[in-house]
Amino acid sequence: MMISDIHRLDVLVVGQDADRQRLLKAVLKFAGLTKIHTASDHAQALESLSTIRIDALFIEHCDDDVGSANLISMARKPGMPNPTIPIFAIMITPTRAHVEHARDLGVTDALTMPINVATIKKKLVCCIQTPRPFVTESGFIGPDRRTHRAIPVIGKSDRRKRIPTLISVPTINKQ
Repeated sequence: MMISDIHRLDVLVVGQDADRQRLLKAVLKFAGLTKIHTASDHAQALESLSTIRIDALFIEHCDDDVGSANLISMARKPGMPNPTIPIFAIMITPTRAHVEHARDLGVTDALTMPINVATIKKKLVCCIQTPRPFVTESGFIGPDRRTHRAIPVIGKSDRRKRIPTLISVPTINKQ
């Protein structure tokens, strides 16, 4: 997919704050996206994920929001139509712990507000053109977070010695 083909993607924006949802939708439109679906609650989002071929999910995520954590986990379930969907967690005031928690849930990338058009385009095109491998291990399915393999082990267990099951990510080819 080329950056000029970004208008072919179907994206879903999930958020309970109507103003932030409108703002994100406007940024996505300026980025060239035309097929933007919205959901104001997590049940509606799951319904959309089950019935519409969504190419990327943008979810307003707070560390203490059980609903968004459940939505991310449900979207990654093997029975869903696209468990390898790119999931972007939109955070207002993230801390390192918030970002790590989102990553451990299976989020592809964490974005902080305010978001600009260039960042949206770059992140979307990057995860569509060169998707990270996905890992399935002990009930977890999500992007392989191990991008820096030379970091020394802290603690007793070296997970790098275990070989996770990598699954292929289908490419999006919207004609």
